[in-house]
Amino acid sequence: MCHIDVDTHVMECDATWEHLAKNEQHWCPVKVDTDGSQKDWTGAKALWSFNGQTITRSVPGPQPEGVPPYEVRTLEDSSARLEWMDRLNTDVQVIYSSFFLAIVFENPAAQIALTRSYNRWMADRCSGSDGRLKWSLVPPLLDIPATIKEIQWGAENGAASVLMRAIELKRILSDPYFYPVYEVAQDCDLAIGIHIGNAHSPVYTNLNAVMFAVTAMAGAFTTIFDSDFSERFPKLRFGFLE
Repeated sequence: MCHIDVDTHVMECDATWEHLAKNEQHWCPVKVDTDGSQKDWTGAKALWSFNGQTITRSVPGPQPEGVPPYEVRTLEDSSARLEWMDRLNTDVQVIYSSFFLAIVFENPAAQIALTRSYNRWMADRCSGSDGRLKWSLVPPLLDIPATIKEIQWGAENGAASVLMRAIELKRILSDPYFYPVYEVAQDCDLAIGIHIGNAHSPVYTNLNAVMFAVTAMAGAFTTIFDSDFSERFPKLRFGFLE
């Protein structure tokens, strides 16, 4: 039996941003050290922001027993990642970003630059894994034409899905604004991977508000289930993750 982990993650690192062009270097995230564990995702050590959102960065260091080392979590060593998958009896992983789950972009140029760099980094790190490492493309949704081009590029370079959150750009996911995204994803045979995490939830600054993230996800499912998408996008697949 094939075991597929449909929602695993990568911790972004310095190498994630190496694909930024020279005129995009000013968008490179500020380096803030954290051990990369979830307990630091809302901590003061993990802040980087265009407008206040919490971001993390993984750094080398000793790990607790049973926790994959830095080079596995950051995909610095893809072969070691595969070895850990073998230990976990996992045949395939679909890898999602950690950085982009909470971030809110206000500048399209920044979003285009950082998502492009991330997507190319992921394509590189997952290549050569004989299909065992798959990845979800992050779209620059502030710019739909750029998103279409990025999805087409991702489909040609190993992407398995397109990452979206329960609420995007203060819009629910059935908003016609996203129709071109769904059309190109359907044409490219990529699923829409809707991951828990919406930038308009207080959960990232107050752990007691975790249900706001959960209820948004349930709302996204209901929104799509009640839509006309089965007729409008009959071949498009959706996954609801976390």
